[in-house]
Amino acid sequence: MDFNGFKNKQEALSEAAIECARDFNINFDYSAQSIIGLEQILQYYYEDAKEKNPTDEQVWSMSVIFGTYLGQTILKNGGEEKGYYWLIDENKVPILYKDNENKIFPISKVYKRVKNGKEDNVKFFYDLAILQVQEKLDLKKND
Repeated sequence: MDFNGFKNKQEALSEAAIECARDFNINFDYSAQSIIGLEQILQYYYEDAKEKNPTDEQVWSMSVIFGTYLGQTILKNGGEEKGYYWLIDENKVPILYKDNENKIFPISKVYKRVKNGKEDNVKFFYDLAILQVQEKLDLKKND
């Protein structure tokens, strides 16, 4: 997927996730509570993927939509005010970036969730990301 102009597409991608959530009768409102609903939707897609075996590209495209919503939720719940912003990394994947030691990978996480199942729980990921944003979690290795 080409991410040129991603910064202009974040809201549209998040809106696509919000619309999809409505089909599941789940309200996406950029709250921590909405991430529980996201986890439920991704469980549905995990089970569906096991049955239908979509291509990696199909899973990735869906992950961009829901991963962008996840990232936008992190930004709206403290990430932006702490200096995080969307950046296309060296692998050409959008990430939340503050500096070289503070990066969050919401799209990649959603992709792993759909591929691997509950072991890659996005609510747990979200909670850790918020702790990282709030500087209450130090993910740096001790030397």
